Amino acid sequence: MQASSQVAIPKGEHRRAVRINSRVLVTVELQGRRVEGKILDISKTGLRLEVREIFIPPVGATLIIRCAQIGAIEGSVRWIKNGKIGVSFGLNSNSVAKVMSYFRQVHPEIFNKL
Repeated sequence: MQASSQVAIPKGEHRRAVRINSRVLVTVELQGRRVEGKILDISKTGLRLEVREIFIPPVGATLIIRCAQIGAIEGSVRWIKNGKIGVSFGLNSNSVAKVMSYFRQVHPEIFNKL
């Protein structure tokens, strides 16, 4: 995962967690359908995806996001806009643990910011 500086937060919008830019390639699954995409940014509470084909999951749907770096993580669709998908993790989910473990092992300099 190529992690870089924090993502700028739009004026008037409040984030619960620091988001880190990313370009990790992923496979996104919903009810047996799979599409390729990439994680644009990620935090301990969620991520923002971009997919390579038309894919409009309903808000609230549970996605499975698979990547070599983190493994399979699950999250709920929070929003969809301009081909991007916002996904949130449950606060006590296994997905949060996997994301935090990845940052702790691979990007310790970023882990301390989370």
